[in-house]
Amino acid sequence: YQYRTLETILDKFETNVVPLINSSTLLSGVIHGDCNLLNVVVTETDDDFQIAGVIDFSDCTVSPFVFDLGTSMAYFMMERDNPLEFIKPFITGYLSVFPLSETALDILYYVVLGRLAQSYIIGMWTYQLEPSNKYILTDVEPGWKLIEILVNKGKKKCDTIWLEMI
Repeated sequence: YQYRTLETILDKFETNVVPLINSSTLLSGVIHGDCNLLNVVVTETDDDFQIAGVIDFSDCTVSPFVFDLGTSMAYFMMERDNPLEFIKPFITGYLSVFPLSETALDILYYVVLGRLAQSYIIGMWTYQLEPSNKYILTDVEPGWKLIEILVNKGKKKCDTIWLEMI
């Protein structure tokens, strides 16, 4: 079941995303490439938390900006009770500062799933090579649960929830 699901995700990524990567329809530039909760520094205010900075720039690369949004979404939605609703303020905030094209937004679902699949596959493969390194599994189980949620909801439903405010 997992193999077939991952294969389908990667096939859809290859069909829907890869042909657009070097096209003029996706705006590209330097992206962080690994914006996850371990790489966001927060400070505590009187009654809340505020983002103070981002660290770990080792995955910076030139890629479509939608990849940065999708990667962040993938990691920030993990282990949330209602991940599709949880991420909406993040998407709205991101797009208010950095609007993306309709084409980029149309492939966002595949980008998020592609990152989750990549993280799962690399995590499991690396764990087989280094079974004593439990850190490698940090995102494997929560990532798989999120894959199942997104696949079960489908692209149309995810797009509707994520982009209804835009």
